[in-house]
Amino acid sequence: MYEVTSEVTFSAAHRLRNYNGPCENLHGHNWRVRASVRCETVNELGIGIDFRTLREQLASVVDALDHSDLNTLFDARHANPSSENIARFVFDELRRRLPEGSCAVSRVEVYETPTNCAAYYENA
Repeated sequence: MYEVTSEVTFSAAHRLRNYNGPCENLHGHNWRVRASVRCETVNELGIGIDFRTLREQLASVVDALDHSDLNTLFDARHANPSSENIARFVFDELRRRLPEGSCAVSRVEVYETPTNCAAYYENA
C-alpha cells in the first residue's frame, strides 16, 4: 500500500454555537488542510496518484471555504463548523472529486492553529 499526501491552506471565519466560551464569538483562522490518499498500486512511472492531481482537487474543495464565514455552509448542514466537521466535509468532497481507480482518500487533517489539529478517516 502506498500513501500520498498533499497540503493546502485557506483563511476563514467561524463561530461555534453553544460553545460557552470565546470560540462562540465570530473569529478567524489560517487553516491548514492535509489530505492523504492510499493507493494499492503504482503506474508504470511508479506513481500512485500525481501530486498535482491531488493538490488541484484538494485546492478545489478548499477554495469554496477560503475567505468565507464557515457558519454559512455548516448551518445549512445543521452542524457546527468545528475542525472535526471541516475535516469530514473535505474528506467527503475530495472522495467525490478524485478519479476512480486504485486510490482512495484515507485521512484528512485540519489544523486550526499550527499545534491543534483534528482528523477524519474511515476504517477499512
